[in-house]
Parts: sequence; C-alpha cells; structure tokens
Amino acid sequence: MKKMGLLILVASVFISACSADNPNLTDRQTIGAISFQNVPDFTVEDDGQGGVYIGSPDAEITIFMLYLPSAMFTADMTPRSIGGKYPEERFPFEILLILGFEQNIELSDIEDYEHDDYSGYIRHFEASSIGGDPIEGEYVIYDVGDHVFIGMGSVVYVTGDNDWFPEGKVAFDLILDSVKINSLAN
Repeated sequence: MKKMGLLILVASVFISACSADNPNLTDRQTIGAISFQNVPDFTVEDDGQGGVYIGSPDAEITIFMLYLPSAMFTADMTPRSIGGKYPEERFPFEILLILGFEQNIELSDIEDYEHDDYSGYIRHFEASSIGGDPIEGEYVIYDVGDHVFIGMGSVVYVTGDNDWFPEGKVAFDLILDSVKINSLAN
C-alpha cells in the first residue's frame, strides 16, 4: 500500500510541475512544421528532415515526432480509417526494430485518438532488446491534410529510475497535447 501511495504522490508532483497551464513547461518551440512546448531540462534535437527528438536528462524517456508527406507512406504503414481491425502497421513496428527492441513485442489494441481537429489512433507497446532491456511506451498517428504526424514516447528500463507510468506517459502527453501544426508548411 505504501508503494501505491508513493506512486500517486510522484505522479501528482510530476503532473503538477508540468501541467499544460503551468509556466514550468518551456516556451513554445517550432521545428519545421511542428510547434510544441517541452518539459524543462529535456533536450531537443532536429534531424532537418521532419523529425524532432526529445530526451530526458538520464536518456531513459524518449519522445520523437515526425511530420512527413502522406506520399512517403504505403497503405500498410498507416491505417486510413478508425474503428476496424488493421494489419500491423509497419512504420512504428519497424522503429522498434531499428532501436534494437525485437523480442517480446506486445502491442495493445488500437484506440481512437483526437487532437485539435485531427483524428487518428494511439497504441501502447512493450518489448525488449536482445540484451534484455525492456521498453514501454505509446505511439500516435494521425493525418494532417496531405501529411502524416507520428509521435512516439517510450521509457527504456535500464536503471529503473523512470517508468512509463507515471514519468514517461506524463511527459509524452504534455508534449503531444501542446503540438500545433503550422498549416503554411503543408
């Protein structure tokens, strides 16, 4: 019971320190077409090709966002309708493989996701690397006109200092909830 109370206390402190109306979030940043607010002390990198990479100081929490033309994706990479059963969408799955998490991949059911005027889906995942490091997180995908926005957040359990819930999920939600897409870049 003490552990549950501590978890709730940690989540409450983290959430209150980083809430959307709290000035503790960083000022709005714009990289390419993506405008967002960051969690203080998290680093931000731009790949110059539509990707934004955000990491916690201990490198356990990672969030990345991509905004790319729809023409770059084949039909099996991103589902085009919400509500049905989909074949495994290839792009997020391949990202897990590229990151070296290729064992014990478990994907939850796809759920609807709404952000501003856009709708898409969100999915929770868990996996482990060949070395045994576990990873847990979520990804979202939604269409923005003739572009696709993808956001993926994860926690790699190396030291055990962070968990997906509360630390990773809170940071992921705060950053993604602040995302605005610059329509002039479409």
